[in-house]
Amino acid sequence: PDGRITANGIVIGKFNVVDFKEEDESKLVPAGNNCFVMTDKNIQPSPAENIVIKQGTQESSNVKIVDELVDMVMVTRLYEANMRYISAQKENSSALTSVAMG
Repeated sequence: PDGRITANGIVIGKFNVVDFKEEDESKLVPAGNNCFVMTDKNIQPSPAENIVIKQGTQESSNVKIVDELVDMVMVTRLYEANMRYISAQKENSSALTSVAMG
């Protein structure tokens, strides 16, 4: 609960959980895996207040599964339609080339 990180009973680190002013949040750059980097050294984070760190818990998904599935189906169908269009254009180009050469 106090943020200590242990391995085999030995403290190897401690979480440094901080908060940023709303106007400074836009200056943070995503670094992957829900991590951010401060590129502007003038940003001063403050210690986060009223937080609880729980080991072995998993937070809920921030995705609405049904909406994402609908979006995936739509993207798949658009991709397939585009591939059919590209194939048709390729066939038309080939036909035009063979007529012009022929």
